[in-house]
Amino acid sequence: DLEMLQTYLYYCGHLQENSFVVWITNSILISLIVWLCHYFSLFLTIGAMTVMNLRVLGIAGSSQTVMQIVNLYSRWMWTGLVVLFVSGILMLAGDSVLFCTNEIFGIKLLVIALAATTGVLIQQGARKWDQLPSVPMGAKVLAVISLVLWIGTILSSVEVPANSGVP
Repeated sequence: DLEMLQTYLYYCGHLQENSFVVWITNSILISLIVWLCHYFSLFLTIGAMTVMNLRVLGIAGSSQTVMQIVNLYSRWMWTGLVVLFVSGILMLAGDSVLFCTNEIFGIKLLVIALAATTGVLIQQGARKWDQLPSVPMGAKVLAVISLVLWIGTILSSVEVPANSGVP
């Protein structure tokens, strides 16, 4: 519906013109800090999830139980996701019209949500999997799906600015 699209674009433009958002966007130092936090938290989140997935697959950390690895790395995953969310909102706000009309940005958000969901499922299953003689095949499939989704997050993150015309 054209009217709904116009309303959506109006609010995106309004967000982009907010005085706080303009202040962040116009401050090179603040923008740099936000961007660095965003990228650091992306690597922190994906790194923690990768280690947890590799443990579920039996490729890494075999001297520790799945639960020990999950307990150690899940706090880094959640810290990374929180910083990723906050910094991402700040980055989005500065160019909201460009990002909110970018189809790849929507795909990226969906892939991140699905990837984070796999992290929750791995956290929930870890204790049960440790009580079994070996990690079930379903858990290993989940870990592979998780890895693929996180790779998709990286790839879509690279494509979003390229598709938006954002430098």
